[in-house]
Amino acid sequence: MKRIIFLIAVLIVLAGLGVGIQRIVHETVQTTMPGQSYIVSLGDSVAAGAGLSDTGGRKPGDCDVSEKAYPTLLGKQLHKSVEQFACSGATISAQTSANNLLKTQYKAAKQFLPDSDVVVYAGANDIGWLQLLSSCVQTDCATDDTSAALLAKLPTLQADMTALLTQLQQSAPHRIVVNTYYNLLEPTDTCFAGAGVTPDEVGFIAAQEGLFNTAIGLAATQLNIPTVAVDFSGHSLCSEQPWIQGVADRAPLHPNALGQQQIAAQDAAVLTSGR
Repeated sequence: MKRIIFLIAVLIVLAGLGVGIQRIVHETVQTTMPGQSYIVSLGDSVAAGAGLSDTGGRKPGDCDVSEKAYPTLLGKQLHKSVEQFACSGATISAQTSANNLLKTQYKAAKQFLPDSDVVVYAGANDIGWLQLLSSCVQTDCATDDTSAALLAKLPTLQADMTALLTQLQQSAPHRIVVNTYYNLLEPTDTCFAGAGVTPDEVGFIAAQEGLFNTAIGLAATQLNIPTVAVDFSGHSLCSEQPWIQGVADRAPLHPNALGQQQIAAQDAAVLTSGR
């Protein structure tokens, strides 16, 4: 039986659940200015900047929002005001989280959407992505049953993402960008071998990540919305300079400050192309 490292498992599960945070809170008190274009952020803990210390203008503990998150960095690069609605634990579907939904974020953000650039980062909580990663620490995850369970969730994820993006398009934004999830491990990474994560499981995680990102990409592509394939190559969790928080950090397996900078840079390249 595989060796279980309790601390890693607990931390990963807590991160996947959003550490119990369930409220969508938008603390900025302002009205839209005629003709002003914003960066509007919808999403989960990655878009919120979980684990990066400051509160991004919100009350402590609200949604794990940080000023170091990529939407704020993107706003600085493009010289636009940022309206941050992302929240840790958020899902697209009400089937997985009735109180913390991107649909709620969309309703709160609607007044800011016309002529604005919208960045979306979501889907992991809908399919239990971090819980799947936790299972690789606790037991053998590279199984047909595990793969089948994930595959069964992907059509619903794609349909829910399509519905959300369709709503966003109807609000007349300038552009929408959808981000995929970053590559957590390289095929040759062995830093979790001591926790019992085998080379086969490292490959399994990469394969499932590809299927997950394909579902997100297909939802965007059918609506002619650009997808940013977030690339952390050379800076995986096991690298000398990772762009991902370690298992002892505040939000394990989430992007660190350098990772957030990479996402902002990739989004900026897409949003400024053709201008």
